[in-house]
Amino acid sequence: MTPHRGLALVRESGEVDRRRNVYLATVGHEMRNALAPLSNAIDIVAIRASDVEGFDKLLPVARRQIQLLARLTEDLLDLGRAVNDEFHLTFATECLQPLVRNAVETLRVLAESKHQTISLELPAESVSINADRVRFGQVLQNIIGNAIKFTPDGGRISVRLYVSGSEARICVSDTGIGISLADIGNIFDVFYRARAPGVTPGGLGIGLAVARQLIEAHCGTISVRSEGTGEGASFTIALPIAGQSACST
Repeated sequence: MTPHRGLALVRESGEVDRRRNVYLATVGHEMRNALAPLSNAIDIVAIRASDVEGFDKLLPVARRQIQLLARLTEDLLDLGRAVNDEFHLTFATECLQPLVRNAVETLRVLAESKHQTISLELPAESVSINADRVRFGQVLQNIIGNAIKFTPDGGRISVRLYVSGSEARICVSDTGIGISLADIGNIFDVFYRARAPGVTPGGLGIGLAVARQLIEAHCGTISVRSEGTGEGASFTIALPIAGQSACST
């Protein structure tokens, strides 16, 4: 049996309808907020292009807003793919160690910019799974990126890959803001955005929902643990080791 490729991200209900309305309003708000400073920065750069000092100060502003728009756009595209069952996954036997290492190294600069410590623990023996390399890497970066985002400056993030029976498990833990008991049961729901005092949620409430569906398409599971607000969080991805188990199509 091969990994399941169908995704069913949105189940119609009154609650989903309500969240969709909030989502659409959030899209307009987030994009407007991103575009205004970006537009202003570009206008000033155009006027003062010869002023190297001014140019250098404005570049980071433009870069941050461009990155935000890119993330929002990818969220929208992924939502459309998931709702319309248009994720085309190509599975192959992949060694997990380089996939996990690449995800960590891709985000290490972001962690270091917040003076965070990000550690990586990998087993010496090769661990392989059946995976779509690109989409699985997307999930890893989403989970690790969230840990960095919701961990204050100077905090710690740990990424550990290990084997438990016939499963490979990847655990991403942090010393961040944690997840309240009220939020934890809904954290993987589409359009749901957890809130914590003094923290802007950000995002559109899509990333973790897509991550769960992609992991389930890999015949795996993703779970979260947190002792509550201020107590950090730990996300665990469990996947069948290649050749040891399978799921239905």
